[in-house]
Amino acid sequence: MNQQELDIALNKAKVALMSRAESVFYTTVLFSLKFKWDDTEPTAWTDGYTIGFNRKFFESLRPAERVGVLIHEAMHVAYLHPIRKRAGMDHEVWNSAADHVINLQLLKAGFELPSWVLADKRFVGFSAEQAYDVLYAERGNQPPNPMPDLRSPGDADGRGDPEQALQQHVQEILVRATVQSKMAGNSPGSIPGDIQMYLDKLLNPKLPWQTILRRFMNAMAKSDYSWKRPNRRFMPEHYLPSLYSEGMIDLAVWADISCSVSNSDFHRIVSETAGVFKMMKPKTLTFGQFDTRIQQIDKIKSLCDIGSLEFTGRGGTCIDEMLEWINKNQPELAIIFTDGEFDKRNKKLTAQTKVIWMIHDNEQWKPPFLSKVICYDINEA
Repeated sequence: MNQQELDIALNKAKVALMSRAESVFYTTVLFSLKFKWDDTEPTAWTDGYTIGFNRKFFESLRPAERVGVLIHEAMHVAYLHPIRKRAGMDHEVWNSAADHVINLQLLKAGFELPSWVLADKRFVGFSAEQAYDVLYAERGNQPPNPMPDLRSPGDADGRGDPEQALQQHVQEILVRATVQSKMAGNSPGSIPGDIQMYLDKLLNPKLPWQTILRRFMNAMAKSDYSWKRPNRRFMPEHYLPSLYSEGMIDLAVWADISCSVSNSDFHRIVSETAGVFKMMKPKTLTFGQFDTRIQQIDKIKSLCDIGSLEFTGRGGTCIDEMLEWINKNQPELAIIFTDGEFDKRNKKLTAQTKVIWMIHDNEQWKPPFLSKVICYDINEA
């Protein structure tokens, strides 16, 4: 094949994937990655951002196998295989373990793969780590991997901490793929179970937001009246006041990102924010991060935006700038996640904003002004 014929064959493989039933999740993951032809490798590879294919290898595959191998590389990314390898692990054995797990899942889902791929049925239902332990014990008795395809993200993308950058990148992809899959009406089973569990941990809250927010929503929803005359077809002689408020509010969520907050604590706060977003469907949602000052402010329009939030802090804690922002912008409700370890003296709220303090690991904490306090254990939330 010449270059034009190869490009056409690649596009046909992508169209074939899009034509499959229940394939939106896989399609979105694949199309979120870059693609390049790379004859320096014998088969295919991925570093978490890019999928590379050897031209002769791609040409040797049957059309259905091209789809399967494309998805194979995309699933390495979705499972974060380029960075899940623990310190001291053998890279080749890890690559083989990940291949066994992915290929078994893809074959079960009806994708076609070359007959020579690693897909030992012993590893059905295994995680890559579990498969690795078995294969490592058997190393020396195993044939070489016919498609070594895992690269470190640092090989191609100088983006600061490569593991943290890739994890953030993949979270954005997975949230977007899940939202698109649900919007297309695909069944929950069309998303691999392990990935769905990862997303549930990221985006499904454990705090009882329905209980916490019910009274605030009841107070805010449909509380205003309009004397505008209704359509005469329905009430030709009389008119009465009617409720017009949509119940949608301007909401601000603030996260204390001082040195006492870990990455896992921040991800729990992000998860709880997703729960608030899904429940309240606010007119606007602002997510702010603060330590001694405001470090980051993001406007949230979708779950994808929540999944892409980055942890930016690690200083001390002072709420002055955060309160200034609330007093100036006056959201109807502000939810503030913090451990409460800051100076509360002379802190005033001049806005009409209702405030809920979400205080973790500090049950005796009292607010600096009249507001609601919810104490919780962040490790159990």
